[in-house]
Amino acid sequence: MASVEEGLDRIPTADSARGIATALQIDLPLLMGRDPRPQPLPTGDPIGDNLERIRECLERRDALGPAPDTVAAPLVVIAVGLRDAWRCYRQAEYRSLTGALPRLLHDAVMSDGIRAGGGDGPEAARLLSQAYQVTAAALRKLGEYQLSWLAADRAIEAATRGHDPLLTAAASRFAAATMLAMGRTTPALNLSMTATTSLPAKQRPHHTQMVVEGTLLLQGAAAAARMADTATTRSLLAEADGVAARLEQDTVRYWTRFGRTVTELSRASVAVELGEGADAITIHRRLQQALPSLPREQHAGHYLTLARAYLQTGATDRAAEALETSTRLAPAERRNPLHQALRNQIRTV
Repeated sequence: MASVEEGLDRIPTADSARGIATALQIDLPLLMGRDPRPQPLPTGDPIGDNLERIRECLERRDALGPAPDTVAAPLVVIAVGLRDAWRCYRQAEYRSLTGALPRLLHDAVMSDGIRAGGGDGPEAARLLSQAYQVTAAALRKLGEYQLSWLAADRAIEAATRGHDPLLTAAASRFAAATMLAMGRTTPALNLSMTATTSLPAKQRPHHTQMVVEGTLLLQGAAAAARMADTATTRSLLAEADGVAARLEQDTVRYWTRFGRTVTELSRASVAVELGEGADAITIHRRLQQALPSLPREQHAGHYLTLARAYLQTGATDRAAEALETSTRLAPAERRNPLHQALRNQIRTV
């Protein structure tokens, strides 16, 4: 056990990892330094089939180039598709979301190719970036980290072509989140900070910029916490607090929510990453009145954080209750590899 703690030995199996995590009273992501890997989906599973179609869309982008007689979908149709996709994501309706993404990606890629160089080319590129962003978010949630990184990278490229620096920075957040899930903590922190410093310097930034800035600061704090860099973590959280205070209330821009409640959610998650489960539980008690107003994905995700916190404090029964609450709020969260890892760890205690 001591040699594992000191990094001298590798952890041979998932079962061994769960046993070590239980003995050390820490959870698996903290032990492994990355997000859990998903369990294999059964043959014929609808989400598994949808993921294969998304994979084809991402891997065959060049083959999706518009034919000479192709008619682009109206921009408003793509925008409506984006709105519906983000609604499915916020409500943790992953089956519906993954089912809709192949068509959305197809339409957005075709539109971007056909409209490139025209007057509405930048808008088509911006819509394509947002389509890639929601795809990256969904794929990361379902444990498809390599595909998520590919989608996030393309989101940055499309936003750059759309001449929207704020959208480019917003896309960088998804890339950083995926890097963190893959265990690439230093690049995740560097990307978050680079994107933050690249934001336009303004004395009175508008709400969109503050949402993007605050979200990047929280992403950076998460990466710093995974690196056990407490000083940087606390500094970035304090900066995010300042941005949230200027916003006054939780605000949604580019389909992303930021504000005081979101900052507190991140503070709880960061506490768990630092192994400070008791602090995360205290933060949860402060948040209880605000939680019902959150989208299901965030609400259920917070209870996964709480389950991790209870495991760290040895309260396995409470951890099981928190996991059950997450499942009740968003049944599709069972697909989340973190949910699967927590369920397996609780069963071994």
